[in-house]
Amino acid sequence: MVAFGILVGTSISARGRLLEPMLDMLSKSEYCHRTGAATCIVELPASELLEFDLHPPQAEQVLMGFMYMQVARGDRATMREILCGAHVLVQRDELNTPSGENFTAYQLLQSMPGAYKRLSSHRSDAQQYGIPQGEVLHTLLLGDLGGHTWFQFEGNGVTSVISWLLHMANYFEYKITGRNIGPLGTSQFTDRWPLVIKSPVSLETKECPTLCAGAGRGNGTLTGVAAMSQGWSLRALRRLRKI
Repeated sequence: MVAFGILVGTSISARGRLLEPMLDMLSKSEYCHRTGAATCIVELPASELLEFDLHPPQAEQVLMGFMYMQVARGDRATMREILCGAHVLVQRDELNTPSGENFTAYQLLQSMPGAYKRLSSHRSDAQQYGIPQGEVLHTLLLGDLGGHTWFQFEGNGVTSVISWLLHMANYFEYKITGRNIGPLGTSQFTDRWPLVIKSPVSLETKECPTLCAGAGRGNGTLTGVAAMSQGWSLRALRRLRKI
């Protein structure tokens, strides 16, 4: 019990240490898009991918580009809430490619490598997924309510006994404080009072006007998220996705 208390205390004290550095990284980075794609992609050097434990790199560059440029629209305060665990509800979650392929933010995020089916205390009309995010951002929880995508970064996932115990500690902290517990802080935005994103999250190339280097369609060996980022069809995506 003492050891667990020390573990929880260490987890809480470390929370937020990388918040401002990650926000600095996202605000200073370059963003690009691929021909026929539906998302912005953040261009990150290997050193920053390692510092924030963002892997696999290609998938995380798509995820962070989408989160910062299309969900937060480059707003640091909004992104701070997201990284601190805000429960985010995306009202206009449609995405599309120039070729006419239409899908939702839920489908994009559900295609991320390593996504696994899970349950939570949050309401969802669709299957919920946990998406592993490494040792810094831990887990992205995903669902859909009333035809709108929702997600939140969690302070700890449920992929091991230790992470599950820490997750339960986060739950009790939430019950006491009334704040969502995220990987880099806490947020006032819960599923009862979510952070509602009212603007469309569809790609606007003015947000990331530069064409990414090597922006071709690839050779058919890409993982699901890479296929999605390059504008592949959902049918092809489902064939490629690794569950």
